[in-house]
Amino acid sequence: MIAPSKTFSISFHDGATGLFLIIAMVAATILMFSGCGPSEAHGGPVDPKIAQESLRIVLDSWKNGEKPEQLQSPPRSITAQDLDWLKGMKLVEYKVLDDATPKGTNLWVSVDLTLTDSSSKTVHKKVRYIVGTNPAVTVFRELFR
Repeated sequence: MIAPSKTFSISFHDGATGLFLIIAMVAATILMFSGCGPSEAHGGPVDPKIAQESLRIVLDSWKNGEKPEQLQSPPRSITAQDLDWLKGMKLVEYKVLDDATPKGTNLWVSVDLTLTDSSSKTVHKKVRYIVGTNPAVTVFRELFR
């Protein structure tokens, strides 16, 4: 006679067991996607000249009323992200500050922005952009500043 099989179920409401399993799955996912190859596989060192020029192209495009998606087509092929831009704020003026700092594959650049919102209220912000040049050109605004 064959013994009845037992079923195994996981409930994420089981307190410590559920929390442990969630942490284990997140850790496994991070390890799976992090890779173990040399750092060149993830991009080489940043090219500061290309990074500075790419940041200016992105900010000029925003100032001229373009959408971030328009930067992704050749010849520019730049991926850009700025939440104020995505929310529809208009860039009136910007000033790139002289504190650009290369950190590994990125250049960190501070910029003073003058923006207007939908009610034409002017807002001044000092932000930092993280610009990568290798393997692709990316310009992302630092989120937590």
